Amino acid sequence: MIIHYLKIAWRNLMKYKVQNTVCIIGLAVGFVCFALSTLWISYEMTYDTSHWGADRLYMLYEPTSLSASGYSTGTIYPVSTLLKEQFPEVEAACAFYREQLPVGVQEGETVETHILCADSCFMNLFGISVLSGSLDFLHAEDKAALTPDFAMRLFGTQDVLGKEIEIEEKIYTVCALVSGVGTHSSLSYGVWKGRDWTPYYENWSDCSLDVLIKLRSGETIASFQKKVAEYADRSSDKRAASSLDKLLFVSLPEYRYASFNEERGLELHYLVLFSAVGALVILSSLFNYLALFVSRMRMRGREIELRMACGSSRFRLYLLFAVEYLLLLLLVGLIGMMLIEILLPAFRKLSSVEGDVYAHTLLYFIGVTLVSVLCLIPFIRYKSARRSGGRNLFRKVSVFFQLTIGILFVFCLTVLLKQVVYLHHTDIGWNRENLAVLSYVYPEEPFESIVKEIEQSPVVQESFKDHFLLLPFEDVVRIGLRVNEWDGKKEEDQPVDMQVFFEGEDFLRFYGIRLVQGRIPKQGENDKIVINETMVKALEMHEPLGKKVKGGVIGVRTIVGVVKDFHITPPTVPVSPMAFVGADGVSFSIGKMNNLAVRFQEGKWEELHQAVTRLMEKEYPDVKYGFVNIADEYGKYLESEYALLKLLVLVSVVCMLVSVFGIFSLVTLTCQQRRKEIAIRKINGATVRDILFIFAKEYLGLLTLSAVVAFMVGYAVMRYWLEQYVEQTVIDAWIYFLIYIGMGVIVCLSIGSRVWEAVRQNPAEVIKEMN
Repeated sequence: MIIHYLKIAWRNLMKYKVQNTVCIIGLAVGFVCFALSTLWISYEMTYDTSHWGADRLYMLYEPTSLSASGYSTGTIYPVSTLLKEQFPEVEAACAFYREQLPVGVQEGETVETHILCADSCFMNLFGISVLSGSLDFLHAEDKAALTPDFAMRLFGTQDVLGKEIEIEEKIYTVCALVSGVGTHSSLSYGVWKGRDWTPYYENWSDCSLDVLIKLRSGETIASFQKKVAEYADRSSDKRAASSLDKLLFVSLPEYRYASFNEERGLELHYLVLFSAVGALVILSSLFNYLALFVSRMRMRGREIELRMACGSSRFRLYLLFAVEYLLLLLLVGLIGMMLIEILLPAFRKLSSVEGDVYAHTLLYFIGVTLVSVLCLIPFIRYKSARRSGGRNLFRKVSVFFQLTIGILFVFCLTVLLKQVVYLHHTDIGWNRENLAVLSYVYPEEPFESIVKEIEQSPVVQESFKDHFLLLPFEDVVRIGLRVNEWDGKKEEDQPVDMQVFFEGEDFLRFYGIRLVQGRIPKQGENDKIVINETMVKALEMHEPLGKKVKGGVIGVRTIVGVVKDFHITPPTVPVSPMAFVGADGVSFSIGKMNNLAVRFQEGKWEELHQAVTRLMEKEYPDVKYGFVNIADEYGKYLESEYALLKLLVLVSVVCMLVSVFGIFSLVTLTCQQRRKEIAIRKINGATVRDILFIFAKEYLGLLTLSAVVAFMVGYAVMRYWLEQYVEQTVIDAWIYFLIYIGMGVIVCLSIGSRVWEAVRQNPAEVIKEMN
């Protein structure tokens, strides 16, 4: 019996090849998108949750104008001691340093891993044990410990005691093999190298460390943060108060997808959005197939009645249709698994997800199958073609749902594309086009020779060396100062932190930073300062020119100019307060900055890049340097948007195909079911135009209703999404009209082609055939 049902199911699938193929591909793509994205979300959300007391572990961070994200985890060592000693709520605290670097063996290849520098507090906090060797690596600056996994990667064995490794041209002796914290952690490491921590105990200026605390059981982070703020307010120790007054805390699991975590992958909310998109594609494809399935059941009414007349039970009818449906889902599962097999290497590389992906995706597929079968049962029971009242309603609901999802996809994709293009081309307050930067590390001796040869390149228009850079952000020396006093300050006003550039007129001219008020100080005017518009708002000055500010090493300065805000951080981060002051008379040295910025001819980046690469490889092979296109560097801020755009384009194309072919198939089946009606109308004098109008009126009405719902939902979603950006595009009216007209054309073409074929048939032959 099952074999018989399988044969019938296969014949029915082959009878409607195009419609079934579209449904299968749509369901398979939606299933893959939904399964992989939810698996990725689960992986991200469980980062660092396996540690004992993970819900009580918190990373310290604070707002800063010197970070691309607007926040930084960089903290001083005394903060960890202060929190442990002054607050009984803190069970443990540790300061550490962690960085990804290449590790090599003598005359061997290098392998990148995370390097950890920490004292015994870190070991106690995570229960790290020494598997072999000694604890000398904790304080000896020439000793290191390896984890078993990294020892195998580097040496191919765990017998590594006494072996030597090289990190940043310094040799370390491996004196221990230690357990790690696991790869599913933001604190994972392969090497633990030694450091003398004594100089850090009272160092209140080095903010290069991260600090992690563990609260006692029963304590809440909200009440603890309030106590820290109160302590900072009443403390007589200015250094302690200054270090704690803006301190914030984020739980270790949440730190994984925090904006200031430089190692985070794709934005978490993008993963959630992509998962929702996959679910919508599944629903659209499922609705499409169910609509076609029910329509075909009605067309098979005589077959059903004949089977029932021959003694077939209701259960066997259910089984007949269930076999056909499960056969389609089986094909969906096979194609889905094939897509996962193809995409798995790229998926693992992008997401770092470990474990058995196939087992998880199989569970998702079983869940989708059960849900869809449960949805199918009511439609199978509702098989009687005599119930004509609900027949058209279900068909209309199906078309409405598919049109709504299709329009919603196109609308959101259009706004996303418009925002990305806007961010890529919008004025960010300075000229980043045709600009390249040479970041020079060491040795210093040939720097002037290198600069001279690059400046002589025919594609270089102008150059600017030994000055501050705007980008790349992570390679730029940045200086932050706190303004404590200014004209018009109120008692309740808090100090303002600002980023300071010790530059003048040449710097502003080279980068195209525009002056909106006042003037630029001349050389020798060491008591003047230029600030940006955000700094004016932070100081709440209505007429800033002539006002005085006082802060740190710059002393008291008079504001003589205001520049337009410019972006050097991601478009989701507001512009921070900034100032420009001359370096003359400043009471500390900012050091020599070995860098070169060049403006090159339009379209000559590849030529310049190749010339500099040849020069460095041939003449200066031992020099460490970086040479980047600033427009490309700023474009890296939009990598998440580009990734989301590519994914949504793929899924949107599939969803649109499903929707369009679904409507086309439904119109085809409707025309077949209404052939007799069309024939009678023609006999009674109806023209082709009249019949087309009947169908067009119905479907264009559904399109209008779908467009209204989709545009309302889409506007709310995209308006919320756009609010995360400082610079936002406008959702213009032409987007609505263009999408509506485009979908209308597609619907009319689908209706016209099928109805035209139906009305061309001889009405007498149609009536005779159907009788």
